[in-house]
Amino acid sequence: MTATAPPWVRIGDDLRTHADLQARAMRAASGFEQLGVRPGDVVAALLRNDFPLIEASIGAGMAGAYVVPVNWHNTADEARHVLEDSGAKVLVAHADLLRGIAGAVPPGCTVVAVEPPATLREAYRIGDAVAAVPAGTPEWEAWLDNLPPKPLPHATPPGSMIYTSGTTGRPKGVRRQPPTAVQAADSQAVMRHIGGLEDWAQRMHAVTLLIPGPAYHSSPNGWLFEMVRMGANLCLEPPFNPEAMLARIARHRVTHVLAVPTMFVRLLALDPAVRARYDLSSVVHVTHVGAPCPPHVKRAMIDWWGPVISEHYGSTEVGAVTHCTARQWLDHPGTVGRVVPGTTVVVMDEAGRLLPPGTSGEVVCGRPGTAPFSYHGDDA
Repeated sequence: MTATAPPWVRIGDDLRTHADLQARAMRAASGFEQLGVRPGDVVAALLRNDFPLIEASIGAGMAGAYVVPVNWHNTADEARHVLEDSGAKVLVAHADLLRGIAGAVPPGCTVVAVEPPATLREAYRIGDAVAAVPAGTPEWEAWLDNLPPKPLPHATPPGSMIYTSGTTGRPKGVRRQPPTAVQAADSQAVMRHIGGLEDWAQRMHAVTLLIPGPAYHSSPNGWLFEMVRMGANLCLEPPFNPEAMLARIARHRVTHVLAVPTMFVRLLALDPAVRARYDLSSVVHVTHVGAPCPPHVKRAMIDWWGPVISEHYGSTEVGAVTHCTARQWLDHPGTVGRVVPGTTVVVMDEAGRLLPPGTSGEVVCGRPGTAPFSYHGDDA
């Protein structure tokens, strides 16, 4: 019998096993507790796709704290709102991003800075001066090295508190109650259904998921940590680059991909000779999310990659609401699919009355199996 390799996460050319990340997360959990983080508190992460994002997020969960992934494209004022509104006790941030929000960190929030690795410096053209950790600020690696691992038992991780709907005003934090065992199992069942994983339950070690988008978004964030819990391998792209994505798939025999339609547009814009260089035959399932996909773009991707392109439609609050396979889409171009089992979707008018099929109105949806949520500090 051949031994199964331990599951791993790869970012650029750097690789760490899940066990390595868990061990470092246990140190982070201990450190967060020393900084006063208690169950129900918040640890904020202003981090690109990098190992400290995973370590800090899992470590915060071990301490019973929520993680708030901060959009690193935010202005200083936007970042200040998220940090103040969430009541973050600790902020873990890449040093150059920290400089970009100078003065926005509220009093009482302790900062731990991460020096961007070479992969990120090259990808984002970060100079040595701005990559250096500011004097007097704890540096992530050294901080972890001086901490003991948090002993068992660990708290039930409440998960990420994603700030959403910032396009029409200040974003709101979606704060869920810590999931019960039944709710956690329901979440995994939904992910298996929409992610093409129902036949892989007993062989998650053979799954390699590519996440090319930033993990401050709800879908990449949710998929990242659910797949770690399920024991799959992951490739995280520091920034999205269309040809680099194809090379990653071919080199590491990626089986599953999470994408958004804009990535399809950029992939299709590659020269046909460039596209033909890469063997994509390992891919069995692609899930696209986040925005409508123009029908001609989706059809072109199916023509190129085969009937492996699926999509799901949903929200940060509810999660996946509908799911559509490539075969269903080809039969009904433009559809967002069928309702995910266990989810209710109705259409209502402004007074909250149910409307019949074929009538325009407000889409209202819910899933009883999902942990209840509230908007943090905004009951109204």
